[in-house]
Amino acid sequence: MTAKRCARCGFVLDIELFNREAASKDGRGRWCRACHKTYAAERPRPPLSEDKRKHYRARARAAYAADPDSRRSYIYAWRESRPGYALAVDRKYRTNHVEECRERRRAWQKSHPEYNRAQTRDHNHRKRAGGLPSDVNRQSWEVLVVEWNGRCAYCGIRPERITQDHVVPLARGGSHTIANLRPACQRCNSSKGTKLLAEWIAC
Repeated sequence: MTAKRCARCGFVLDIELFNREAASKDGRGRWCRACHKTYAAERPRPPLSEDKRKHYRARARAAYAADPDSRRSYIYAWRESRPGYALAVDRKYRTNHVEECRERRRAWQKSHPEYNRAQTRDHNHRKRAGGLPSDVNRQSWEVLVVEWNGRCAYCGIRPERITQDHVVPLARGGSHTIANLRPACQRCNSSKGTKLLAEWIAC
């Protein structure tokens, strides 16, 4: 049997478009998957009680605590498969929990000062670059620093705090991209300023 008629829409469809159902004679459900989705979307759902919400939250937290890596991978995969829906859920949650989200973000920024500084720096660089496309993010910057062994690209020292230097300065029309960035110590970065590399070396 390779085809079957859907009991809801009446179309004769490929058997693989029907869900498996062990109790059925042919091992497939009466409705096709498209009809199941339409019915699920149209069916009114009663609101969850507060006890049910607490139960589901506790169960989710317990599953996450038991195997955080697996749950984190599942959540990432779920979000990637439903980007529009995930974005809508996030937006709705932030709208209904404004103060809670704000406090949580402040606490996270306080506990991750380096990442927060990097985000602010990248935002300012993109703004100065006129909003042009940029491939710079935390991961790509860290890869570049590793490629230079954590050393300044100009003097070769390994400073406690490495900075981003634009080979062609943003003030001279340079772009905020990885190809135009070099890790530099604060002294070299400040000394070079808005000069081109040839101009700085000639000083």
